[in-house]
Amino acid sequence: MDNYDTLQNFTLYNTTSIESVEDINAIFAKLPFRTAYFIGRCIIPPLYFPLLVFGITSNIVNIIVYAKTGSRDNVTVSFMALSLSDLLFLLLVSPYITIDTLEHPVQYRLGKTNKWLFDYNILRFPFYWYGFTFYEVSILITVYISVVRCACVAIPFTVRNMFTARRASITFAAFFVSNFALRFPMFMSKRMVRQFDPVFNATMLVYIEVKDGGIADKINDIAPLTLYSLARRFDPRFDDDLEGSMSRIIPRNLGDIKQAEGFPFSEQREARAGSTVQRRASTWR
Repeated sequence: MDNYDTLQNFTLYNTTSIESVEDINAIFAKLPFRTAYFIGRCIIPPLYFPLLVFGITSNIVNIIVYAKTGSRDNVTVSFMALSLSDLLFLLLVSPYITIDTLEHPVQYRLGKTNKWLFDYNILRFPFYWYGFTFYEVSILITVYISVVRCACVAIPFTVRNMFTARRASITFAAFFVSNFALRFPMFMSKRMVRQFDPVFNATMLVYIEVKDGGIADKINDIAPLTLYSLARRFDPRFDDDLEGSMSRIIPRNLGDIKQAEGFPFSEQREARAGSTVQRRASTWR
């Protein structure tokens, strides 16, 4: 039996002794990603909780600062929404991270399994996917802020009228509604029910995935990533329209700027000079 078959038949959550952990180390001893495995299991997980506390604290401070400024421009609204979305993400995933922080030293370092008085998955997963909804909203808000900054350089005289605080608020609300709608089938595929546990000889509240829940997970993984591909597949003009819109905002080179109105730069300069002379002549008259 090779190493792959051994890994396939091995379940990490069934480890009950230090020898089991040593078996894992022996399996990965000669593999190239042993270092990555060590970093992923022994170094990174203990950092989750301190980073969680730091992120929650810093985002609360950001929200307080933006609220006290009293400004309601596009920039303030954008960063306020980003801080709020990040804060909600961290709060919703905090049970998951806290449980993993408690489980990690026992499972991965001592090779044992904690015996909980209840199904700890009811603390880990019910808010996990809701949290990642705000995670994706934060990504979209970051993209929006990047577009606004690009527009500040490309079209500085019209950017203030184009990107208003009201439009930003509507855009962020649309981000949340669309992401929640894409994850809604997956939300409905998981629930908490009461089941009999033979270990404790009692009926306990457990977190389960309903029938065909795996399909909802696949939809959740695939749908957000294929919207752009579907647009390209069913509408060949999508790329052209997108490219044309971006070229109007961000010229590729000096030649595009020179010929932005459809004729050579020399003719454009002469036309502008002629119009200036005509305006001055009319003023003198």
